[in-house]
Amino acid sequence: MITIRRVEKKDAQQISAIHVETWKTCYQGLMPAEFLRQYQVTPQNIAHWQDLIAKSEYFYVAENSIGEVVAYLQAGPGRFPHIPCEFEIYSFYVLPAYQHRQIGSRLFAHFYGCCQCQSVFVCVVKGNLPASAFYRRCGAVLYPQYEFVSSTNAFPVCEEVFVWGTPGKPQVLHQPGAAANPATW
Repeated sequence: MITIRRVEKKDAQQISAIHVETWKTCYQGLMPAEFLRQYQVTPQNIAHWQDLIAKSEYFYVAENSIGEVVAYLQAGPGRFPHIPCEFEIYSFYVLPAYQHRQIGSRLFAHFYGCCQCQSVFVCVVKGNLPASAFYRRCGAVLYPQYEFVSSTNAFPVCEEVFVWGTPGKPQVLHQPGAAANPATW
């Protein structure tokens, strides 16, 4: 049995582990192999997640019957003025062993029901076909005009944007392929 609940500070280590494990599996061939090989759970990662937990209003986990966190979704106000949506999903991962069991769909539905907004977006690493297919199944639409290159990990990553709901007008014009400002992340 899976339970969806609000995140707690004690979940930081499990969330860090989910983040590392899912990145190592879902980004093979999409991010540098050396980066993924060296990516580990560290005290700094755990402290980072504890900080995000303390600051995040929309942060939920899926927990299995023995109390292990197997998935998480963190969201909040949109950070990019060129993407005219109220909310953004910042981070959303399900452990590989728990994928294809409707856990991600339930977690997304819980978040979407709680945020009560007009529009939400998520950035997806281009080429991550399973993630793109998942978001489409959840009703998202690809907005190719918002594609951009992110450099938050010290190497460029092409990302595309999926949107739910009705976006408004952008506050600033977006230059396709332009790097987002990592300082706002």
